[in-house]
Amino acid sequence: DGSKVLDEYYTNNQMPAINVQFVEPAIVTFAKLVSKDGTKTVNLQGSTQLSTTVSLPAAETLPNGEYNFELYAKNGKNILMTTPFTSIIIIDNIAPKLNFTPPNNTIINDTSNVVISIAFDEEVNLTSIKLNSEDSRGNFTTIDNRNFIATINMPDGSKNLQVTANDFAKNQLNSFISFMLDATPTVITLLEPKLGTAPSYTFNITVETDNIAEC
Repeated sequence: DGSKVLDEYYTNNQMPAINVQFVEPAIVTFAKLVSKDGTKTVNLQGSTQLSTTVSLPAAETLPNGEYNFELYAKNGKNILMTTPFTSIIIIDNIAPKLNFTPPNNTIINDTSNVVISIAFDEEVNLTSIKLNSEDSRGNFTTIDNRNFIATINMPDGSKNLQVTANDFAKNQLNSFISFMLDATPTVITLLEPKLGTAPSYTFNITVETDNIAEC
């Protein structure tokens, strides 16, 4: 239920089970999780039988945070590991947060080249960005997987931006904003009467604009 990024393991399960695979049948003699600040230690109990795989479940709910995992084992000849196996495990069950630029409900009236910035509070896998239901993921670039930016030339009108992302612990975020682009003069089109002619002296006039407008 987790993922590995470089040499660190991420999970959103606060009672994780750590699965270990050995190159030969072995028995775990000692295993524990220690919080980064050293204030919490959780001993892990596995099978007492020789096996090439072992599951070490946490018997209590662990707070979010970084833990150091340490394990000793011996083989069928009672030969112990010369050094313990260690790894970093990060427990995180909180979805990432983000800030949009432009903010929600902004009216942009000075340019058609709109700079869109999406800033997350942690590194993420950005799975989808849709602008008015059209895929726009390829327009965005990042150097740190936290801040994504794009400059997109777009016509006037109402815009909807939808973002889907996961952090390394697989917590998902779906977020949505709307903004209005009104950078070019309003275009007015006569809809009725058609062709600008009417069969009588009394008639209705209907016009259409390319953007939201007030008469």
